[in-house]
Amino acid sequence: MECHSLCSVLFQLVMEYCSLCSVLFQLVMEYCLGSASDIIEVHKKPLREDEIGAICRDALEGLCFLHQMGKIHRDVKAGNILLTENGTVKLGTALAF
Repeated sequence: MECHSLCSVLFQLVMEYCSLCSVLFQLVMEYCLGSASDIIEVHKKPLREDEIGAICRDALEGLCFLHQMGKIHRDVKAGNILLTENGTVKLGTALAF
């Protein structure tokens, strides 16, 4: 049930999921380079204020979208704020439906 709900959430700032129906359950996720916490760990320096602002703005926009759909994110943290190759912020989804 939760997987079908995950697949129904389509928004540019929320991770895209797709389930493949077969004998074995598979969950296919959109590819992202890493999380906000990964970036800090790899670069060994803090993010600049404008970078933090952009990440927070997009994460909050994604959360607003989820709340408008009557869904909540159960695990908001830097490790679940993902970034694509072009810098787009995506929320890794741990939703309660």
